[in-house]
Amino acid sequence: MRLALVTFAALRCRAAAPQSRWRPYLDAGTPIKPSQCVLRFVNVPASAVDANAAPSADVYAKWRGDGEVVIVTGRTYPLLQVAVNAGLAFPRGKLKAPYHQDTMADCCLLELEDPDWLDPQHPMYDFMLEQGGRRGRRPVRACDTRVEPPPGCDEMVLDFAIQADVLASGFADPVSRFEGDWEAEFVGGSGGGRQYQKRRPGGRLPPAGEAGFDSTCGVAPWDAVQD
Repeated sequence: MRLALVTFAALRCRAAAPQSRWRPYLDAGTPIKPSQCVLRFVNVPASAVDANAAPSADVYAKWRGDGEVVIVTGRTYPLLQVAVNAGLAFPRGKLKAPYHQDTMADCCLLELEDPDWLDPQHPMYDFMLEQGGRRGRRPVRACDTRVEPPPGCDEMVLDFAIQADVLASGFADPVSRFEGDWEAEFVGGSGGGRQYQKRRPGGRLPPAGEAGFDSTCGVAPWDAVQD
């Protein structure tokens, strides 16, 4: 499936990646083992980061600074799971790491910095064209991507700008209305009949004994339906 979406057109005007990056793990003297990888998210707005995220076994170390989140994690770990455990919020859809419940193609879309991507001299150039993206930036879905830097790179760098644009647009989670004890708002007819939502607080409740449900052949009585 082609992953190039309209959001890529807007990303073309963004500044190129800096040649010299902030490397807090070097300043902290944190050793990077062969089984580990440095995962860097760039263009991350403050609203997309939970500063109080609980410690996680797959996030060995983490730093935040100037729109970036730098993580030391294990190679081949699920990318989405690591990102969420590190406190990054993907705004579109209800996340359930390592997967998501939203089926939109761009609900967890990111751009991976890959120097070989869309290189006309690359033997896989035709395949890359089908996948979309732009020169040096490969579109990836966090839900089906494993932590592993591209060949020749010492970090896995992911541009969070697509998700930041969704946040800036004021997108609201469409399934947030199902959080909490929403199931308790429903009542059902006897004998395993259909369930109907109660009226709002202050309104009348369904008839006592649920007689109204069965007498209407599965259609909720008017006074039992939420306005």
